[in-house]
Amino acid sequence: MKQAIKISAWLLPVLFAVLIISCHTNSVPPSTELIKQLNLKRGDIISCGMADG
Repeated sequence: MKQAIKISAWLLPVLFAVLIISCHTNSVPPSTELIKQLNLKRGDIISCGMADG
């Protein structure tokens, strides 16, 4: 039992550090050219609900 406590005493911080490092991404936002390639449709905004005012 004491050995399990010793193992968990160092295992939990190591797992936490690995989780933080693995979830950290230095991703760059997509360029304007990539967004234009999506060919998004543009037009009036339609909403479902009561109009303001």
